[in-house]
Amino acid sequence: MNWAQQQRIDFVRQQLQATGKVRRADICRRFRVSIPQASKDLQEFMRLNPEAMTYDKSQKFYRSTGLMANGTFHCPICMRDSPHEHRMVGRWIGVDFDGTLSVDRFGRDDPYELGEPIPGMVARVKEWIARGYEVRLFTARMCDYSHTVGCIRDVGKMRALLRDWCLRHIGQELECTNVKDGKMEALWDDRAVRVVRDTGQPAEFAPQTDREHGD
Repeated sequence: MNWAQQQRIDFVRQQLQATGKVRRADICRRFRVSIPQASKDLQEFMRLNPEAMTYDKSQKFYRSTGLMANGTFHCPICMRDSPHEHRMVGRWIGVDFDGTLSVDRFGRDDPYELGEPIPGMVARVKEWIARGYEVRLFTARMCDYSHTVGCIRDVGKMRALLRDWCLRHIGQELECTNVKDGKMEALWDDRAVRVVRDTGQPAEFAPQTDREHGD
């Protein structure tokens, strides 16, 4: 499963959880894909979650049964929905803030303005934390100059605002940084293109392999 399809699969799950139903047209409108592609996405979701939904012929939509596949979750590292673990002692997952964890409002002129949470991503981060992963905000807001607004920014004040935002929407504070180190296992970012290590090959076009990491 490539990155684009995984996003659509996540959308199906979110629609079922939020509204109790999902249509092929919902996927088409959200991602601008064809009806046949949306059908494939729904089939893939049902393969991963065979008891999660049923098709209502009279209403012509898929209805949630409330039974998601037991023991599965969306892996923050290899993006698989299957029971497995990674050796993560001392390692962390980076999550971008603007446009990834929160809505990045176009035209904002306040360097301290924080966007509304993106429900699907917030739920995903909460799940990772619950499963023992360390998550940190990896954001340019930790720079002392805001290129978006074009002014000097108080990093201490920004850090405090971000931690309050996380406490309010995630339920706990997250460490904030703009420094990538050797302990960062993966980065979720709306501008990133993932590359397979030591190959220069975009991961979307490379064969998927299981990865395990040591220290």
